[in-house]
Amino acid sequence: VGAVVACLGPTAPLERVRATIAALRPRAAVVDPVALPTVRAAAPELLAWERWQLGWGIIVVIVAMAAITTWRALERKRRLAALRMRLLANVSHELKTPVTSLRMFGELLESGQLPPERVPEFGGRITTEAKRLGTRIEQILETAQAEGGTPLETDEWIALPDLVDEVADGFRGRLATEGSSLTIQASSKSTAVRSNRDALERILENLIDNALKYGRSKEGADLAVTVTAGDRRAEISVADRGPGISRADRERIFEPFYRAHFDDFATSGTGLGLSISRQFAERLGGTLRCADRSDGGTVFTLSLPAAEVRAPEGGLK
Repeated sequence: VGAVVACLGPTAPLERVRATIAALRPRAAVVDPVALPTVRAAAPELLAWERWQLGWGIIVVIVAMAAITTWRALERKRRLAALRMRLLANVSHELKTPVTSLRMFGELLESGQLPPERVPEFGGRITTEAKRLGTRIEQILETAQAEGGTPLETDEWIALPDLVDEVADGFRGRLATEGSSLTIQASSKSTAVRSNRDALERILENLIDNALKYGRSKEGADLAVTVTAGDRRAEISVADRGPGISRADRERIFEPFYRAHFDDFATSGTGLGLSISRQFAERLGGTLRCADRSDGGTVFTLSLPAAEVRAPEGGLK
């Protein structure tokens, strides 16, 4: 053994030293007393070699982990910077359009060149653009607030069928103008949850508005809103018969400013509605998902799995 160590030297690979010793050990019938000092002298060198390898191995692992951590931090900063630039570009575009319209209509009224009979028409356009501007600003503020992820207060009993009726009433005029229809079905008129009314209204408004924009055919949109309840679970589904959403887009449509139908320039929107709706749903302890409709189209389902679905004694507020 001493001869092998002496021949290979202290700088030989450790595996080679071990393999050579293992190969020679069965043949050694008697330990040579003369070789013992050489073995004892070589033992510290072998131990030092193992420590050297272990030390460098630890160093390599630490350097690799530091490199991965640094790369992830830089990648995160890059994504945040790209998202910030995208946010600024989209916000600038969405705010610029109604502001430009307001200024144009205001200048026409100020010039006094409009016939008196057209003043109400332009006044109505100014009101419409002002509402549009307010909606854009409200969506941007809601997005910023929702990013915080703070749970919402859920201290009010809400009858879901009644809530759906109230939200749908706000779309009756638009439905008639666009030649669209909306039907409401509920498994029970007494289905109620303890939740946040403002958040639920916002989610429903966004889902119905989204279905009217993108779930329409040439004849208009055919929407169905369904309320179902189970064991400590309530769901509201908004279904359309539009062209549907590709599998690749089903998760991306919940990203801020992402629009699956980006080539349809005639459809206005910020791409914030679904993002805000999912964030509100999660802050209520629920989920919002998208799926294909069995007979064509898309269905969005808001699920409140942790909600109580029975009406309290004494009725609802």
